[in-house]
Amino acid sequence: MEWLPDSNKITCFCSEVTDLVFANSFFVAPNTIDFSTVFLKFSPIEQAAVMGAIGTIFIIYLIALIFLIKLDKRDTLKVSVKNNYTLFFTNRIYFT
Repeated sequence: MEWLPDSNKITCFCSEVTDLVFANSFFVAPNTIDFSTVFLKFSPIEQAAVMGAIGTIFIIYLIALIFLIKLDKRDTLKVSVKNNYTLFFTNRIYFT
């Protein structure tokens, strides 16, 4: 690398290394999963904490879903168009 202060430039005389880059220089094979042994070793009794956590998350999801559906229905009632007839002599119809 060379700096030329008169022209305010930096020149690089590096050679490019395109043959070897660290990220692609090695390959690690992915782990294989044998599903026949996975499902044979699965027991809900031994995995009670996991099943309880999944069940709790699912129940919280259902409660939140029901609550938010009720709020959404209430919100659609607020947005709907209603006719407000006036009883004055102008007989105009206002929409709110």
